[in-house]
Amino acid sequence: MMSDLDKVIEKHDAAVAAGGVEIWIGAEPTFTLRKSEAPEWLSQALGGEKEDYALRMARELSVRHPGSVILRSVGRQYGGEERPRWSIGLYERRDGVAVWNGPPDPVFAGPSTAQAGGAQRFRETLARAFTQRRWQYRVYPAGDDMEQCLLVRMDGKELDGCDADDPRLCRGSVHDEKTPDSGLCDNLAGEGFFLFAVGEVECAPGITTVRV
Repeated sequence: MMSDLDKVIEKHDAAVAAGGVEIWIGAEPTFTLRKSEAPEWLSQALGGEKEDYALRMARELSVRHPGSVILRSVGRQYGGEERPRWSIGLYERRDGVAVWNGPPDPVFAGPSTAQAGGAQRFRETLARAFTQRRWQYRVYPAGDDMEQCLLVRMDGKELDGCDADDPRLCRGSVHDEKTPDSGLCDNLAGEGFFLFAVGEVECAPGITTVRV
């Protein structure tokens, strides 16, 4: 006896066949430059120009969907790749209610809008918010290109069990390191800690943004 799902699939397949439509499942990349011979458009997973095109596309889609937010997350990583791919997407609500009313995404910034000291102001804002909520926090120097990190507990407990020389406080971004076969595991979060690493990076020529 067919399940409801099987019935829906069979009905769908019949409608597709009746309409003379062919469905193709292509290999990655699903978007490419027709005339480019650069490795990033032929075989390599990552590349500066490819990421630039993705950000431009996300920007155009964001303009067409006011109230949406651009998401940057860790993408897939296949065997033999040294680090995970980036993943850029757009999120919005179906009912049209805005999910983001804050400052515009860095893809909308220009050289004239860049402001020095943004990371410091953001860290100070976080610290004030933690203090207002009576959350325990400490500030430590961060690793890589990040300037400082804030370690915080939101459960009212003291910040015990994590010293300043703990290597987990200066770990690199999950975007820049190979994902273990066992998957990502945040030991700090498992112990009740939240780590905010904040610094300033150049997201495009002449455009500096705060990276968290």
